Amino acid sequence: MLQAIDLLSNPDSKFSSNAVVDFYKQAKNIPNTIISIQYNYNKLLTFKVYEATKGVIVHRENKEAALQCKIRGISYTLTREHLKQMSNRECQELFNHLGIDGKQLF
Repeated sequence: MLQAIDLLSNPDSKFSSNAVVDFYKQAKNIPNTIISIQYNYNKLLTFKVYEATKGVIVHRENKEAALQCKIRGISYTLTREHLKQMSNRECQELFNHLGIDGKQLF
């Protein structure tokens, strides 16, 4: 800590504050939205958007498209019924975070 203070107080020190700025830009861009959906009759699924990973669109037996992703390491399949429980903003944040085109799901 003292070394960092010495660097900041020394005008001859050469360092860039871009790393700090970049970190805060990245931190601001991490979606912090909390989503809660009734996953099945006995499970309420609540998660922050940034906890969702590995999103792909899959086609179920009835040819309905669904979103499959991992949330905290557990694989979930979100159908249209699940997505209808979410607001448009929640859906868009989730799709953007996962890098998928959600238009295929509606």
